[in-house]
Amino acid sequence: MTIGAEMTGLVRAHTSTPAGMVFYDSLESARRDADMLGYVSVIERAWREMSLDGVLCLDSRPVLYLKEHGRPFSFRERILLQRLFWNQGVANVLVLADPTSVYIYSGLAKPPGDHLDEEAEENALVEKLVQADYVQRIQSLYHDLATGHYYEVNRKRFDPDQSVDSWLLDNLRALRNALIEGDEKLLTKDAHAFIGRVLFLCYLLDRGIVSVGKPDRGRTGTMLLAEQLERCSHGSRIKFLYDELFDDLKDRFNGNMFDQDLDVERDFIRPPHLDNLILFLGGHNVESGQRSLGF
Repeated sequence: MTIGAEMTGLVRAHTSTPAGMVFYDSLESARRDADMLGYVSVIERAWREMSLDGVLCLDSRPVLYLKEHGRPFSFRERILLQRLFWNQGVANVLVLADPTSVYIYSGLAKPPGDHLDEEAEENALVEKLVQADYVQRIQSLYHDLATGHYYEVNRKRFDPDQSVDSWLLDNLRALRNALIEGDEKLLTKDAHAFIGRVLFLCYLLDRGIVSVGKPDRGRTGTMLLAEQLERCSHGSRIKFLYDELFDDLKDRFNGNMFDQDLDVERDFIRPPHLDNLILFLGGHNVESGQRSLGF
């Protein structure tokens, strides 16, 4: 049997699903299902960024992503894919299948840090199987996912405190603290107003409503903004944020998000404030200053 035939057979093995579950073996099939309307954009992004081969949904919500490879995955490839998966924060299980092995990863376990070597601990790896054993277990896996038994048995690998949402909230809190502490601290109300405007900008960037350029595959508009700010001097950063982005949004959107005196606020913003903002926007750890790859 050729590698291509083996992989095609694996996709076919996923298509027999219990009641309440649907496996989509193409992006078009998910788009055609009216029940998936609320998650189509999420699936489109995952399919595009990770080159998926299938998505399993339970009650119209993605629970498992499947990606196949015609050759064995390298350690780095697996980690980077799991980072993209964790960063999306939607499905709970990622299955990476190659001609020899099947790796099952949790979406509720933080990926490794900067050092991508074989010694790094894969906290998100729930189990590794040979492909034949995985195929035999697909139906029981579906049942265990539907009932929650799989998460219960592997509780250490499915920790809500390690979800991307929890991590982002902790990092957002660290950004707030960094802005209101130190010799050049902001008033809490000013820090909150600044962060609120930035988060609104990120929302618009990541949904393509506004743009600061076209990000590379696997990157977001927010990450691109961080990269552009990092390349600039402090004066250029202020000009870019306030004179170009914030002023434009003030003209385009109604509401009080940009009604404050931005000229006064910009005078309060110092280099350390923007340095911490860049860490946050780039998906790095604000509290420690540690930079991460792939977020």
